[in-house]
Amino acid sequence: MTPFEFNGNWEFEVQIEAIKGFQSRKGSYTSRDTDSPSDGTISITIEDELSDNPDPTKEQLNTIQFIIENQHEIIRAIMKRAKEELPEIIVNYGLEDEPLFKVIDDNSLRKMIGISHIEILIPQRDGLSYFDVIGGCEWDEEHGLNILMHGTRTLTFGGIDGGSFWHAVKDNGTYEEIKSRNRIKSSPKRYAPHPKYGKLKPSQIYANETYEIDLISGRYNTMFIEGVRDGEISINGKWESQDKTYLEAACWYKNNDLVRFLLSEEAEIRFALHQCFGNNNNPEGADLILTSGGNINTQDLSGDTVLHLVAKQLVRLYDHKSQSIQYGWNREAELDKQAESPKQQIHKLMTLGADPTLKNRYGFDVRALGRNLKEPFKSEYLSLFETYTKPPKKRWFFGR
Repeated sequence: MTPFEFNGNWEFEVQIEAIKGFQSRKGSYTSRDTDSPSDGTISITIEDELSDNPDPTKEQLNTIQFIIENQHEIIRAIMKRAKEELPEIIVNYGLEDEPLFKVIDDNSLRKMIGISHIEILIPQRDGLSYFDVIGGCEWDEEHGLNILMHGTRTLTFGGIDGGSFWHAVKDNGTYEEIKSRNRIKSSPKRYAPHPKYGKLKPSQIYANETYEIDLISGRYNTMFIEGVRDGEISINGKWESQDKTYLEAACWYKNNDLVRFLLSEEAEIRFALHQCFGNNNNPEGADLILTSGGNINTQDLSGDTVLHLVAKQLVRLYDHKSQSIQYGWNREAELDKQAESPKQQIHKLMTLGADPTLKNRYGFDVRALGRNLKEPFKSEYLSLFETYTKPPKKRWFFGR
């Protein structure tokens, strides 16, 4: 058999003969992409560590070769574990009367489960890396199927929960060492393709995509400002996957020194004020935005103003208080204390000129957000907006 050779691709397709006849699970989130059985084609992903090293570990390469050479033994081990687990699964999911689960054998198992890909993990033992066999199953479409393996051993059999790393390091005896290790995070950096393959590793691609956000969240402000001065960072740049501008991110992470810098460079404000309210609380950032020309009634992509965000927060607290009374949780005093902050914010926003009559894209103004509250909470909530009149323009500082 031809030895596996790594060519710089950390994800690739292979055809595993032993997987033929199982469900085909190449759809999104390991869903079925066809009613026809799998032809054995799956993807293999190699987990990589953020570093300049362009190659996988030797244990990972050994494991890929091991899987190819021992595929039938691996599938037999998975089938054996599935037969052991299924009696309890059938009871837990109430599947006793389902025809598919009446008989548990190799043929019925192939109709119940499918494998979409294998991930070769970094933790290793005895010259082989641990690996996840990932796919889907008929009994739990939401959570899928994840089998953690080492060689032909099946360590876990369950849903996809991201816990494989810790199971692996418990098995190889390094759990306590890793748990207690003081990890010092290095400063963010941009990565260039290694000349060996001319490609970036997946972790390097992600590090480059989040470079500016990592600078902002880690408060590497000098590096960020130097990047702006050198023309490498745009003041109106954006974390594309989150649709969050750098100014919005600085507000969210409460990096107000960088908020000041970006505002001094006349960065677009957009929805930066929204990042200072709701689940977040950055009164200093709000002051900076408002005194730099931010509009208290700006509506975000959902049509919400910052008043909507604070009002939603308060409505949730009223809901929780109502449930606490109904079910005897005795949390009323705690919830009243939590409600003081959004109440004060509503008062300040209204004083500044926040308009409670503005509707979001769903047609709700802030009063309508409390439409389902029970009395007396509904009346108490609505009273916060009763005195609204369009006030004269004035300055208000949230941090004071």
